[in-house]
Amino acid sequence: MDGSALHMLEHLHGKLRKNGQHLILCGPHTQPYFLMHQAGFFEKIGKENVVESLDEAIIRAKALLKT
Repeated sequence: MDGSALHMLEHLHGKLRKNGQHLILCGPHTQPYFLMHQAGFFEKIGKENVVESLDEAIIRAKALLKT
């Protein structure tokens, strides 16, 4: 992942938020994880929206649907 890819994720996140939707990241690999962490991206999307597995992503999505 490079800065352009991170910019696109930030853009996607902004569009989703405008529509009342959320971005959930599931199992980001080490290099992208480090870049997103260094850029403060996890704080933007909410640390609770970064999960390790698909099962956790589904649980998070269901929790968001209840709110």
